[in-house]
Amino acid sequence: QKIYDNLNSPLTAQHASAKEFADKINDMVGSLNTKLSDHGYKALSQWEDKGIGDLVLAAKYKALDHQILKLGTSFGTTLPTGKVKDPDALTSLPFGEGNYQVFASLITDQYLAEDLFFNEYTKMTWPFASKQTVRMVTEDEKIAVPKQEIALEKGRKFDAGFSLQYEPQYGLVSGVGYHYFNKQKDHVSDVSFAVENILTKNTD
Repeated sequence: QKIYDNLNSPLTAQHASAKEFADKINDMVGSLNTKLSDHGYKALSQWEDKGIGDLVLAAKYKALDHQILKLGTSFGTTLPTGKVKDPDALTSLPFGEGNYQVFASLITDQYLAEDLFFNEYTKMTWPFASKQTVRMVTEDEKIAVPKQEIALEKGRKFDAGFSLQYEPQYGLVSGVGYHYFNKQKDHVSDVSFAVENILTKNTD
């Protein structure tokens, strides 16, 4: 609409060009929506939704609580309560990952002074395989493709990091740190090689 208004302004005096441009855009969107509808997709529109994400249940245990060294562990599970991506809506976004996961972490604090400490942590996450319905897209065709339920095994995730933190008693907290994250590639089964390449692309 903004492009149309600019072309149609008295300064440029291009009303005919603006109308032609707008008509072409409308025709393109209309043709695309027709193709989407023919293959079971929802029409392109401004997407919005609301809901909850995946639910995380965790427990933490303080193994050491010395004046200089503190050591804690945590473990838990992630429940797939969030909605996954709608395979019939190109513009939709997922609220969750669609699978159960378990995780465990280790956290340590070494106190250099009463209010100054060095923190390190590691975390490992193991996803379980799940069933999800997706479109069998390939590099050559993104729309005229069927839906299929696939077995999806998401890659394991590893987090690690460290930080130097200053937490005085009067409430001002500051620190500097580094975080590392690594995820292994997803795996799918019962699909063609071309489809697998698209579904697992950029998942690691």
